[in-house]
Amino acid sequence: MRIGLLLCLCIGLSGCGPKLKFEQTKAVTVSDPWTGIIDAFSSEAKIKVEATSSDEPFHVFILKQEDVDKADTGMQDGKAPATALGHQLNTRSASFEVTAPAGKEVAFYVVSTGKKANVTLKMNK
Repeated sequence: MRIGLLLCLCIGLSGCGPKLKFEQTKAVTVSDPWTGIIDAFSSEAKIKVEATSSDEPFHVFILKQEDVDKADTGMQDGKAPATALGHQLNTRSASFEVTAPAGKEVAFYVVSTGKKANVTLKMNK
């Protein structure tokens, strides 16, 4: 009993908390973007974002889930919304870090610049 309590206390104080480890590949086009939601973290969290495509350039955006609908059309056209937490435009290799606000779901949005792009997206916390 004491060992279990001590272990829980140590884990709680170590700051480990929930982790994010995401890696997937998907084909995207202008008319068929790739979107997804990252569950909210209990406290502010740094997320490292990496995306690559060996064939065609793409745009990648990270934003609060609540901002996706109002920004959708602009992102398809490669325009970063003012509310984006991070983005990279017209690239075949993106790497950046965003800060996810506490208690807010975060969304990713990946869209090609023209032709179909096979994009590998990785996110880690």
